[in-house]
Amino acid sequence: MQTSTPERFVVAVHSGRNVDAKDWRGSFCRALGGRGLRLGEDGQMWRALHGGPLSVGAYRLLEPDEASAAFPGAPWLKMEPCCPFVGRLAGFFAWTPFVVWQPPRAGVAGLSEIVVGILKEARGLIARVADDRIAHPVKEVSFDLSGLTERWGFGDGEQLLSRDEGDYSAYACKAVEAALKAEGLSGYVQWVETSHNNLRLGWVEVPSRLRARLGLAPKLVPALWRTRGDRLVLVRSAPRELTGKSVKLWAYDFGLADDRDFWEPAEAREEPRRRSA
Repeated sequence: MQTSTPERFVVAVHSGRNVDAKDWRGSFCRALGGRGLRLGEDGQMWRALHGGPLSVGAYRLLEPDEASAAFPGAPWLKMEPCCPFVGRLAGFFAWTPFVVWQPPRAGVAGLSEIVVGILKEARGLIARVADDRIAHPVKEVSFDLSGLTERWGFGDGEQLLSRDEGDYSAYACKAVEAALKAEGLSGYVQWVETSHNNLRLGWVEVPSRLRARLGLAPKLVPALWRTRGDRLVLVRSAPRELTGKSVKLWAYDFGLADDRDFWEPAEAREEPRRRSA
């Protein structure tokens, strides 16, 4: 599809989490501001850095009908979200980055770092305008169940679609319980309020005489049991037992931010080289 508009990418912005359907433009701007990204009134996007703000792109915020007029016939305009937890479509963020792709590094306004902030707040599909290639930042992601015992599990909680208790947290807990059951295990899965991993196993207090018999040093151990016949047997080492076992959850797939071929196709990287030759 050909278009006269300058934007290279269009991101679907969905309501929910930090975006209010009644004021999606304002709330989306504020959400990005919380990630050090400012959308200026002049159509410039700025990244806050220690040395001062850096212009990292040009953008437009488009209502669905405005996007249809700007990108007539684009197949991604009417696509329904795959995930039931991303909310309703509110509008579109059309964007052309001014920075090049590079792996995330602290203090550097690389494209991949900026992309994570945009995709996390928008939650919808992203389309590459030149060829209508579509990517989904929210999909069913496989996580190692050992993350239930770790503060940094499940991508430090950053990959989870919400940190609040609600429909998503209830779904995630049930999905984990089902994955444990499929492995012949059961556990007390809980959603904890934290800035790190929210999905955790609860703890069970083991009496001193039982600790000596089982060879357990700590008084509190993760609440994980294995089914043996009609009995539940406490698992001595939950991390070891859970390592290599997985669960699939609707979550952010930040691997998209590291897909250089999506953001800078090989032919686009070759063009500057030809010009400088």
